[in-house]
This record gives sequence, structure tokens and C-alpha cells, in this order.
Amino acid sequence: MVISPFGVILTSSDVFYFGVVALLEPIKIRMMLRSFSLLLFLNVACHSLASVVGLESEVYATSEFGITHRLYVTFDGPNDELVAIYGTVGENENSPLSIVSSATIFNSLLGTNFGEGINPLFFAQFPEVEFDSWLTIGSFDNTGSGGVNSVGMEEYFQLFNQGLGFTIDTFLGGSWFVVPGASEDAISSGDNRVLVAQLTTDGVTTLTMNFQYDDLEGNSNNTDGLTITFPEIPSGCNDSDACNYDAEAEVNDGSCAYIGDSCDDGDAGTMNDEYSSECSCEGEAIVEGCTNQSACNYNAAANSDDGSCADLDECGVCGGEGIAEGACDCEGNGPETYYTCEGDCLNDTDDDGVCDELEVAGCLDATACNYNENATDDSADCTYADDLYDCDGNCQNDLNNNNLCDELETFGCTSQTADNYDPEALTDNGTCEWLGGLVQSLSYEVYAEDGVEGTTTYRLYANFNSDDIEVVAAYGTDAAPWQLTPS
Repeated sequence: MVISPFGVILTSSDVFYFGVVALLEPIKIRMMLRSFSLLLFLNVACHSLASVVGLESEVYATSEFGITHRLYVTFDGPNDELVAIYGTVGENENSPLSIVSSATIFNSLLGTNFGEGINPLFFAQFPEVEFDSWLTIGSFDNTGSGGVNSVGMEEYFQLFNQGLGFTIDTFLGGSWFVVPGASEDAISSGDNRVLVAQLTTDGVTTLTMNFQYDDLEGNSNNTDGLTITFPEIPSGCNDSDACNYDAEAEVNDGSCAYIGDSCDDGDAGTMNDEYSSECSCEGEAIVEGCTNQSACNYNAAANSDDGSCADLDECGVCGGEGIAEGACDCEGNGPETYYTCEGDCLNDTDDDGVCDELEVAGCLDATACNYNENATDDSADCTYADDLYDCDGNCQNDLNNNNLCDELETFGCTSQTADNYDPEALTDNGTCEWLGGLVQSLSYEVYAEDGVEGTTTYRLYANFNSDDIEVVAAYGTDAAPWQLTPS
């Protein structure tokens, strides 16, 4: 059992049938391609020892029809078998195939699509046949092993036979191939290469091809995207206005440089690179820093802004973060306990400007006996003194300090022996008179306050109507008692 170019499983008995179908029923083959093309790439044996090295071209002949080039795919050994050359582009595969030339590709009307159809016996009579352009896998005329078939190539052969190039970049794609083991010319042999095309043209030609190939043990592999351009002609900048103009260049390779044009000098430490008058790419040294003149850290020497520009914060620090969270000023001082930085209470249920935590309950009436000058909340428990008395129970007015308020006093003579004795008088006012004797009255004066703690010392006097009276005795009898009555 072997693997076809697009993964179709063939047995030895199927080989001939497949070749007939490929030639007579291309539509069926296309349907097989749709069904099996993915199988090809999934079934490639990754352990294959065969390896494509590249593409190479050599000049076969030069004639009136142009320069005839022969194109080869090269391998790293003599036993590798080229199985298929293909192009396809789809969801899971991107392997376009193209043959593009800057001039017409010569195709003889007597020529063929594949090299194995060329008959050298016609060269003498029809010399142009020798220089016909064709595709192949190994064979260059009908003396070779041949066996090349194709699928999906009809429209591309039409372009090719008109002297045009073509590109295969569809899902169905196209391929020319041999049945594995059926063509000796498909083996790389001693020169480690297999012929894949002959092209006659005077133009510059570029080929991109994809290959399936087997090693000696039959393991398959694929190499995609090999490209070659020929002939090799001098290329470079052919614009005389460019600073790197090359007078020997025949083909402009897109390398033209012009003084003042942007370039890349390869130095990560420079910027604004451009071509100098000597056509060298030069840049100015990068100086990173803040390039915003309004920033507090503006760097006049900087030519590359590094994103470090900053402004002064509220504390005057360049690039600072300002007053720290929870602080009230730039020094980091926090608010007083229970207050905000603005001096407002954090908690003030009654909106009286005194924080709840600092409230003092008490009597707020200054006339009350229990007035609390430190109180901030009225406790509604104010107490007041009785009329005529202070908060300590003392008379507000007590001229004689007898603990009897003046407003309640009845003044008069309280001495019963006096001629003007007043039995209703409560307080003697010193007006007692003894009309029948020398003593006119009794009186007193305060001698000392708190001589003995909590007491008042009085001195009592007998008042006479003359200053030459001598008192020789003070007495009391039943008829005239001596009385001392404390309060």
C-alpha cells in the first residue's frame, strides 16, 4: 500500500486505475482532493529521514526563443523520491504555488505540458521543440521513466501555454505527481536532485513550490514555500538621486536611500535616525526625561519623554502625593480627637457644636443652686434656694447674724425691765430705756468672727446717760431677773 500525492490510499492493483481516472476524469479527482487533501498532511510521517535542501537553476541553452533554464529540487541524499508538486490554500493549509516571469515564457505549439512528452527526434525538423517550456518530475523527454499525472491544473496550463505565469492559491488547488515507486526519474540519484521544470524566457523569473517526497523506507514528508529567482542579475539602487546609487545595478532591489530619509541605525540608544550626507544612517542620542516645560521636574536636556513629568502637590513637593490620608496638614498632623480636620465634630447629635463624646450633663441656669458651669447639656434637674435664703440655707439679709432673716425680724426693746419693753420684738435694737434710773439701754458689738471656729464673739454694753458712772455690779433677782437666751 502506498500514499498518493494528496493522501489517497492506493494498493498495487489500484495504480493503473488511478492513472486512468486522473487522465480521464479530472472532476472526480478534484472531489477526491477535497476529501483526502487534509489526509495527506495529517498522515505525513514525522520520522522521515528524507530532507529537501532547496531549489536550484541552471542554464540549459540560449536561443532565439530566450534563455532556457532547468529547475531542480535538491535533496540531502541520493535515495529520496519526489512524489508530488502542489499548491493549495485553505483553512488549514497555506501553500500557494506560483511561476511568475517579467517576460513571456516561450511555449512551442508543438510542445507539451510535461517534459516526458518531448521527442528529441523532432529537434532537427522543429528546433523550437527543444526549447519548449514544460513541467515534470524527473523526465525531460520521452526516453525517461515518465509517469507524471496532474489534477486541477487545466486552467493553469491554459495560462502557461499562452506564455504567462500562474499562481495556484485555491482550496481545491492543483498538483502534478507520480505514483510512488513507479518512476525512476523521480529518485534524487547521484546528484541528489530531481528536475521539476524547464522554462525559456528572457525575463526574471520567480518560482514558489511545495513538495511531497518519500525516503528509501517509504516514509513521506512535505516541504512548503521553497522559492527561487533567476537569472542572477546585478541588483541594487539604480536611482541616481539616491545617496547609495549603484551604477552597475540592473534591477532596483528597493534599497535606495535618500539624504534626510528616516532609517534605523540599529542602535536602541538613538532616535530620529536618518541618512546623512555620507549616506550613513545616524541618529541623535536619546536623553530620557521630562520634556514638559510646565512640569516641576522639566529636563531641558531631555529629547525623549519617559513619562516621569510631575506637578507640585499641595504641599509643594514635586511629584508628591500631597497631604497623607488621615492627616490634616503637610506635616502629617491628624485632627484632634472627636474632630475632623476642619474642626467639626465627628458626632454631634444635637448640633450644639459640642461633640457627643465631650458632652457634660448638668444644670445650665446660673441662678440655680446646682448650676454647673462645665455643663453642655441641660440635665433638667436645677434646684433653687427658698425665698430670703441662699443655697446653703442662710439668710440673704441678716444684719445681726442671728440666723433670722432681716425680712422676718421684729425689732424693738426685748428687755422686760425696760420702760419701753416690746413683748412682740424678736430682736433687740438697742432702744431699751430705763426712765427711772441711770441705765438708758443695752447694746452690743461684734468683737470677733470665727475666734472659735463657727462662732461669733459679741461684747455687751450698758449704756448710761452720763460718762462718769461707775458700774459696781450686775445682778438678777426674782423681781428683776438676769437673762441670757441663746438662739
